[in-house]
Amino acid sequence: MTEAAAIAPKTMFMREPPHPAITPSQEAAIPRWIAEGPAALADIRTAAFNALKKTGLPHTGSEDFSFIRVGEFLPHLGPPAAAANPATGAIAPTAGRLPTQADIQGQLVAEARGSYLVLVDGTYVPELSKPGNGFQVSTLSRETLPADLRASLVRVAAEETDAVAALGMVFSRDPLVIQVAAKAVPAEPLLLLHFHTGSGVRSDAFILYHGGKLSEARVLARHASLADSATPPGAVATGSMENVHTVALLDDGASLKFLEAGAGAQSAGAQTGTAGSGENTVNRDIHFRKLTARLHRDSRLLAISAHTGSRLTRNSFSVDLAGEGAEAEVDGATVLTGNRQSHNFVRIRHLVPHCVSRQHFKSVAADQSRSSVDGTIYVAKDAQQTNAYQLINNLMLSDEARADSKPQLMIHADDVKCSHGATSGKLDPAQQFYLESRGLPPLQARALLTVAFIAEVLEKAGKSGEAGATPGSDGFRDILDHALLDTLKNRLPAASEGERHA
Repeated sequence: MTEAAAIAPKTMFMREPPHPAITPSQEAAIPRWIAEGPAALADIRTAAFNALKKTGLPHTGSEDFSFIRVGEFLPHLGPPAAAANPATGAIAPTAGRLPTQADIQGQLVAEARGSYLVLVDGTYVPELSKPGNGFQVSTLSRETLPADLRASLVRVAAEETDAVAALGMVFSRDPLVIQVAAKAVPAEPLLLLHFHTGSGVRSDAFILYHGGKLSEARVLARHASLADSATPPGAVATGSMENVHTVALLDDGASLKFLEAGAGAQSAGAQTGTAGSGENTVNRDIHFRKLTARLHRDSRLLAISAHTGSRLTRNSFSVDLAGEGAEAEVDGATVLTGNRQSHNFVRIRHLVPHCVSRQHFKSVAADQSRSSVDGTIYVAKDAQQTNAYQLINNLMLSDEARADSKPQLMIHADDVKCSHGATSGKLDPAQQFYLESRGLPPLQARALLTVAFIAEVLEKAGKSGEAGATPGSDGFRDILDHALLDTLKNRLPAASEGERHA
């Protein structure tokens, strides 16, 4: 009898917890993939593989996936064809077509027209990219990283507890490396354009960002689909999985502003800001995106994710405050309609004294959509004078929608200021009555309150006129506004009569 079975009557376990495991095909394919791949990637891939074996694949009892139906994405977690079949080689070309210049131009924003990188199914395409001044761009197989930076990256891989993110580190064909030199402040942000071909399989992207001492930069990320063009007429499109893992290592005094518009992963070539673009593609695809950040002394991180969900979207944030005076803010804004899903998983660890962290997540859920936020603040024993804040707000526009919140504090120090909270509900009838008493029709009052609810997070992304963008231009802030607020504006006029006056 196992130890777990022996203590079952005392602890009231119904069954023995499942043992972490990976599939036999992964067990066989990954060592071959590492051996046949570039030598410069072997140590990082091996560390991620060992972490994967320790963590195991997600299962129905995985606490990190409490609000997700694991069976929806497990079929996508097998090794890619290039790894399963050695005849194809360790690194195979990307599936599907490359984006055209029209596709790329349709996704650019005003402040980054001269500073963008193109990735197709997770693979960097340098001939279609235009790195801006101040950003040093290469791939991990070609870049000779300083020993301390490589050691930090191997450590991140070895400590990875997210199985999907570990798979991304193992199977990314040639990870992208973005570096900003010490004291450098690029005038333009760098825009990452993630194109997916919808090939019906998982695509893995692994990106390393390194900010040198006292550097200051902005990185924008946008996602688009080429699947509609790649699917033959009359064929049934197969849902695919996008798996993007970004690691940000910030030296002393470095600052990074990371903004991601995962909104809808609209089809390439679609008019910018058109609500509902790529609707069919979004609903059949799965999107896993993770940002892992390690902050040293006096460094700063602002990370904002805004999107409208998909068949299944999971945004994960893992932030370590490892230097005194470090400060991190992680925010999310989500608008969900139909049967879309959005799940946020956040872990912020205060490892040293005198650090600050803030979290603020807002979601609007309509129809039969589902959202969740699982956020934890961890304060180590020696992390005195910590200041940490966490807030989750959910606005429900339908009785059939669902929003789960799981705020957590794990505090091992005694001189801290930490707080958390979560709210879920409908619009405040008193606020709506106030607007109606000032002459606004009920539907307009409801729309105004709903838009104001979600716009609070978007304000932190900055104004559309900053850093090179002209007022009224199609800046990145405008992209966020269009993706989320237009969805609301299109959704609210269609509300039922009873819902209008709820």
